[in-house]
Amino acid sequence: MKKVAFIVGSDGQDGKILYSKIYQTYDSIILINKNNYDLSKELVIQKLIKKHKPSNIFYFAAYHNSAEEEQKNNFFFIKNSYEVNYKYPLYFLQAIDKFHKECKFFFASSSLIFKPSKLRVNENSIRDPREIYSYFKNETMKLCKYYRDNKNIFVNVGILFNHESEYRKNTYLSKKIILHAIKNYNGSKKKLILGNLNSFIDWSYAYDIIDAILLMNNLKKSSDFIICSGKKYSIKNFVEYTYSYLGLNYKKYVKLDKKILFRKPEIRIGNYSKLKKATGWRPKTNLKEMIEKIVDSQIK
Repeated sequence: MKKVAFIVGSDGQDGKILYSKIYQTYDSIILINKNNYDLSKELVIQKLIKKHKPSNIFYFAAYHNSAEEEQKNNFFFIKNSYEVNYKYPLYFLQAIDKFHKECKFFFASSSLIFKPSKLRVNENSIRDPREIYSYFKNETMKLCKYYRDNKNIFVNVGILFNHESEYRKNTYLSKKIILHAIKNYNGSKKKLILGNLNSFIDWSYAYDIIDAILLMNNLKKSSDFIICSGKKYSIKNFVEYTYSYLGLNYKKYVKLDKKILFRKPEIRIGNYSKLKKATGWRPKTNLKEMIEKIVDSQIK
């Protein structure tokens, strides 16, 4: 039988990196994104699974916004978040249960499901989603547990903390800092406007995160796993490392403006000990190394 994988959200950062790591190990990889398949039609998903009988489905598709993008709590925003973050994963799980129970399903959740805490959070920490995006991510995790426990389907959930790469969208903080620093390096005098330098973030290199997901999928038993660095870095650390790598003093180029933030800064640092115990995984790349890799790729 052919070994087939689906990557849902194939045009995003995680989908692109996953494809680069598995394209030689599968007979066929079906790349699924908003431009080539209409996932709002359940029949489309059923036909895909019946036809290709995938051994693995990786669900990375998400609908959300960054802290510097205003969250529009209107019908359109809520509807899209509900569909992409909850309804479409449900369609996949239903189709797997009905047509191909041997398929392994991976769902990418978010650290934003947890209540902010100064202590490192684990899989059993208090959940307190505070926005539409994280609310539906949390609800889909409940669905995943239901299908895992009651339908005997292999359903892994990766609770992903911040992870970055050259494929991150330009609106994200990490990419915004790096691209602006490169412009300053190339002679621009324009200031980088940030809302806060003192917030703490658990940052990882996206390639390390995908390695963890692949190890999770080789386990005999599925579960929920936090994937993170477990390190507490400030935005100031990120800015300073980026500008320093380019031989610049960030203080000459950075300006603060708290008015650009639409989400209150909150601390969530993860504990990946459950994942490490199950797979042996640990992050290979620290913050400085990650920044250097991304900066080099952008300059090239």
